[in-house]
Amino acid sequence: VETGELDLDAELRDYLPELPDFGVPLTVRHVVHHISGIRDWPITLAIAGWRFDDVISFDQILRMAWSQRELNFKPGSEYSYSNTGYNLLAETVQRVTGQTFRAWTEENIFRPLAMSSTHFQDNHLEVVPMRAHGYSPAFGGTWTVSPNALTALGSSSLHSSVEDMARWLINFDTHAAGGRAVIERMHTRGVLNSGDTIAYAYGLSRVDWRGQEMWTHTGSWAGNRTVLVHLPEIRSGVVVLSNSGVYNPTPAAQQLADIFLGDLLGSEPPATSAPAQAGRPSRAPAPELSTSELEEYAGDWVSAELDTHYVLSVVDGALVAEHYRHGTIALTPQAEDVFSGDQFFFRPVRFERDSSGTLTAMFVGTGRARNLRFVRTASDGGAH
Repeated sequence: VETGELDLDAELRDYLPELPDFGVPLTVRHVVHHISGIRDWPITLAIAGWRFDDVISFDQILRMAWSQRELNFKPGSEYSYSNTGYNLLAETVQRVTGQTFRAWTEENIFRPLAMSSTHFQDNHLEVVPMRAHGYSPAFGGTWTVSPNALTALGSSSLHSSVEDMARWLINFDTHAAGGRAVIERMHTRGVLNSGDTIAYAYGLSRVDWRGQEMWTHTGSWAGNRTVLVHLPEIRSGVVVLSNSGVYNPTPAAQQLADIFLGDLLGSEPPATSAPAQAGRPSRAPAPELSTSELEEYAGDWVSAELDTHYVLSVVDGALVAEHYRHGTIALTPQAEDVFSGDQFFFRPVRFERDSSGTLTAMFVGTGRARNLRFVRTASDGGAH
């Protein structure tokens, strides 16, 4: 942006013509602030049949984005974090600079800041010296390795160290790499169509902590959990890197700030006692459906966007979805024509009818990846 090679208010398709035309303006700025409506790939690929311990390459994520049929929402209307958006930004950098994303970041960020242990992984088979693998708890108090074969440039796949990430934070105060203009831009928060300013800026979120302006970002993948915290008013920061899939680094970062920076901060930290549990809002009881009513949903449901399908059938009086990679997913009725799957990515499952009451479509997904459309075919083939 600072060199004039990239226009934040240009259509993203000006740089990435493979991206579908969604019929509404979708700019680079929308993508930077996670207000684009672009579906997030972790849930989207999971619905398509992928597992998080699969090889998930940058090219595969891009092909998923090229196949996206619609957005989660109109760009600029709301905030929803999208890893896919930052993968598209990384591809944009490659195209406007003519360099690989790894080479560009090495030349413009990591080398100037002497971050010698830092690089974006663009080859999942690469041997990385001193690499700490991620772990997740298993039954019986044991642990298992969380495989990481991801090369999601821009959003993920960054190898680094505490010392190198400290150098990154120090640059927010010294402006050694990028200069003052770049650092100021990184702290410019996004604005919605409504005029509301969101917390997210350029890879950083603004929060308040003990009377201080705090800029932070978290990360998690394959048993790794991380957080970076910068307090510009006192030129200080905290880095927490963990290779435990159940560790929450944010409270640790705040506690470290309290311990080492307490005299420089404002009001005392909030009490750590558990908050009172608010009652859940009541909702209508779930419908009880007969076997014949459940069989109305049975069939082979296909998504052209995801190039996959699920076979729905009734087994022992319950509706299930079969997929050749995910196996059997139990579907529990929640409301009229709405079910919840027992896999995190397969909920809610919502069916649509035409004016005659005939089922015409099945929609799966919510949050960061909404309303993936499936249609029923006449085929009685197996789950794919």
